[in-house]
Amino acid sequence: MADPIRTPAPPTADGAGTDPITDLVRRTMTELGGTGATGDRGAGADGGAEPAGLTLQEQQALIAQLSGNWLIDPGAPGIAGYSVEIRIDVDPDRKVREARVLDRHVPRMRRDPAFRAFAESAWRAVLKSSPLALPPAKYESWKQITVTFSPEDMFER
Repeated sequence: MADPIRTPAPPTADGAGTDPITDLVRRTMTELGGTGATGDRGAGADGGAEPAGLTLQEQQALIAQLSGNWLIDPGAPGIAGYSVEIRIDVDPDRKVREARVLDRHVPRMRRDPAFRAFAESAWRAVLKSSPLALPPAKYESWKQITVTFSPEDMFER
């Protein structure tokens, strides 16, 4: 697999829902899909629409799969404030083709060993989760996704 600090796309705005699960899903799934030359569709910040064709249950299944493979040290200093986005390219058979930390996190990874360990743990969780729990019939909706890993969201629930 690729080095975790490669490639990138600009991040999108996070949405917020009214119930805790919907709110977590919208903050966690910042981008879904891939269409035409732009390559991305945002998750939407309107608090109502579901991102790019995945149902809430499908999003929850993916989040559960990824978080079940994510090993972090909850006692690490400053970890509650950490957040990292991982761009995932997925093959039609739902296997992760490539996962990488967005470029905007690379400078911090280079200067902060604790953050680097945090980001790499999220990257490893993606690789370990392959094949992903995604509906095969909706490949165009999830062939490229960006997931935000944030312990603050996990621990506040």
